[in-house]
Amino acid sequence: MKRKIIVIVACLVLMTVAFFGMKMLAGKKKRPERKPATIETKTVATTTVHNKNIRAEIPLLGKIEAAERIELYAEVSGAMLKTPKPFLEGVTFQKGELLLSIDSRTQESELRSMRSQLLNLIVQMLPDLKLDYPKSFARWDAYARSFKINEPVKALPETVTDREKYFLAAKNIPKTFYDIQSRESTLAKHRIYAPFSGEITESLIKAGTLIRTGQKLGEFIKPSTFDLEASVPLSDASKIKKGATVTLHATGDSTTYKGKVTRINSAIDRNTQTVNVYAQIESHSLKEGMFLTGTASIGVFENCFELPRRLMREDGSVLTLKNGKVITLKPEILQVKEDVVIVRGFPEGSKILENPDNYSPGMNISPKIKNSIPPNKNGNKQKNKKRGNGGGNGLGHKRSSN
Repeated sequence: MKRKIIVIVACLVLMTVAFFGMKMLAGKKKRPERKPATIETKTVATTTVHNKNIRAEIPLLGKIEAAERIELYAEVSGAMLKTPKPFLEGVTFQKGELLLSIDSRTQESELRSMRSQLLNLIVQMLPDLKLDYPKSFARWDAYARSFKINEPVKALPETVTDREKYFLAAKNIPKTFYDIQSRESTLAKHRIYAPFSGEITESLIKAGTLIRTGQKLGEFIKPSTFDLEASVPLSDASKIKKGATVTLHATGDSTTYKGKVTRINSAIDRNTQTVNVYAQIESHSLKEGMFLTGTASIGVFENCFELPRRLMREDGSVLTLKNGKVITLKPEILQVKEDVVIVRGFPEGSKILENPDNYSPGMNISPKIKNSIPPNKNGNKQKNKKRGNGGGNGLGHKRSSN
């Protein structure tokens, strides 16, 4: 029994020594130094609005084609003859110069025969004309004397009375005359002359080739005047007017070309909902088929701002910062471009938030405290009290109360 009492007393002594030892160690432990609270200011990226007058332009893109172009087709048949200049691609001709010639010797012989027949009819009817219509004899006699078989026929003398007209018709003179004029018109189609100064862009025949009626011979263009066809969105088409100035350039070329809007198609492309606009440009350095890009001037937008499209939300509103608070503004949209939107309605100097998806209207953008420990005495006591429930600081608090 005594042995059990001794063991219990020894355990109590050890527990007492351990308890006071822990108190002594806790009393010697230094409290951690409190760092001064730091204030962190949240930085937001903004764009500052600077309103100004902006030139209103609509982008254009299209391929150019010669404004003056003719496709040459044969209206008669025959072998192509050699001409002073070859009918080949790249060969230039001046206005009125012979482009090509088709053999017409057979037609010329037939035409001379028909002229001779007309002259014979006139000479045969002159004696009767002198007796029945003496006043008209002098005119017809002079016509017969000036008649040239190798030259185009001249207009017949005018008849004075209906009886004279019937007399000539009975002699078959008017019919023969108009047959000759028709043949002369056909003969002229054996030679094709340049209607304007230009060059051959397509040649499908060579000298000696047999040509058939209706056969395509080639193409002839004026290489200094071109038409640009560009598709413009329906929303912008109404802003473009005939005569508007266009500024264009080719890819990889710094040369600028000026032109004018000449036509605007009233029909709308059902698939793309666009309208075709045509501009005319004059330049000897351009080539048919080139793609040009540029703009058409439609005036000036006053007191407006070019807003990056990424800063505008889907509903057309923009988040701005005013007095540390996020607010919503919905400006007037004047024109939508590829990367920017021209808008009006922002006060000068407005701050537009760069990342609108990260904020919402009504949010306060103001300095925030980085640490949660308040830098005051009462706060320290409250913190110590909370830590006392955990054990270490609670022992120290008991020691100071004793």
